Amino acid sequence: MQRTQISLTGDQMQRLRAEAKRRRVPIAAVVRDAVDRVVPADSGDRRTRFQRALSAVGRFDSGVGDIASRHDRSDTIESTKPGSGLLVINVCIAGATGWAGRALVRGVLGADDLVLRSAVARSAAGADLGRALGGKALGVPVHGAVEEALDGVDVLIDYTSHTAVKANTLAAIDRGVAVVIGASGATAADYAEIDAAARQHNVGVIAAGNFSLTAALAQAAALLVAPHLPQAEIIDYASAMKPDAPSGTSRELAERLAQVRTPVVGRRLDEVAGMREARGAAVAGVPVHSIRLPSFSVSTEVIFGLPDERLTIRHDAGLSAAPYVAGTLLAVRLVIGRVGLTRGLDSLLLERMVQQREVGCC
Repeated sequence: MQRTQISLTGDQMQRLRAEAKRRRVPIAAVVRDAVDRVVPADSGDRRTRFQRALSAVGRFDSGVGDIASRHDRSDTIESTKPGSGLLVINVCIAGATGWAGRALVRGVLGADDLVLRSAVARSAAGADLGRALGGKALGVPVHGAVEEALDGVDVLIDYTSHTAVKANTLAAIDRGVAVVIGASGATAADYAEIDAAARQHNVGVIAAGNFSLTAALAQAAALLVAPHLPQAEIIDYASAMKPDAPSGTSRELAERLAQVRTPVVGRRLDEVAGMREARGAAVAGVPVHSIRLPSFSVSTEVIFGLPDERLTIRHDAGLSAAPYVAGTLLAVRLVIGRVGLTRGLDSLLLERMVQQREVGCC
């Protein structure tokens, strides 16, 4: 499928959401049905139909650099570039004053198709976000809880903590708001509950242990290897003060490896003599060893073994949160119209590649 972005009035968007809710289908399904009615399937060859569909709904093509003037709290903000067909996504960032949150604020403010509607940070509740970050006022209110920040919001980005992410996500889902989860700490059981809630409320959730492009490619490579080398262990490196273990990156990798093939261990952990803890924690049956020392940010290493040979795949992150921005914003754009939970940035990258091949473009 080809993804596109369109500009709608507030009334049109309200009617579209109501119709999707009535049919119990994603908004995208209603739009596709409308396109089929305007451009019948038998009107020309495949490429002709594709071009006509694009002309009907508009194709994204942005180019606006000014940011502050667009934060006017209107329901629909259009690009000034003629013919852009720009549908703006209203975003709330939970954890906006944190390490990753600050980088995401800059990323959202710099995107022509995104508007930062609100933010959540308990330490700065009641303030303007720009002031809270030590700069000029942005006209973006900071709230102390997610429940207070969702008016007019299409997508919640959560980069809070392992103690808050699940409750924040469920609160957003209950309001019909899509969610992108960058915070770590949620378990497989938590994600199962989130998926069920998202499906019940007809909204999408995208979660990734790591939204870095290189981390996603490392995970994709590991998943490619797993069917052929089922015996693997993960080493999870992070800073000395990281509050949760294992990291979201390592937890997600272990759970995804287990989905590809049942993990194999040389000796079961309950058969190990001495201190069993020394063999690490079993995450979905995959041994994970968490190291917490100064000088590490987040590094993840998976080691696959066969007799007389090993294969190691490792990702190392630097000290900046900048690598996580592009992947997170990609998820924000793709979560609209989805239903249920999607895990892993690698899943989105693969999906995009398949779609691009289908339409014969890059």
